[in-house]
Amino acid sequence: MKQNMFPVIAAAVCLCAVLFISAFAVFGGGKVYDFSAKEAATTPDPMRTVYVSAGGSVYHEADCSYVSEDSIEMTAENAAGEGYVPCSRCGK
Repeated sequence: MKQNMFPVIAAAVCLCAVLFISAFAVFGGGKVYDFSAKEAATTPDPMRTVYVSAGGSVYHEADCSYVSEDSIEMTAENAAGEGYVPCSRCGK
């Protein structure tokens, strides 16, 4: 009787393997995600011009509604170096 079970067990193992691999491919397990491409696309230019307020702690993009008349112009790199952080509204 044990000799007759081998083909059944082997078929069941193969079927499970095929189902597992199919499910893995269908539900996205086989996707390769390139983190460097997304990071490069969303990393803003550190030399772009941003604006900071004299008493503030954040820097703003030129089109931000929080930029005021007394804002100081500098590069994003300099602003970050002086301890300013990106604005929660316009910061990229």
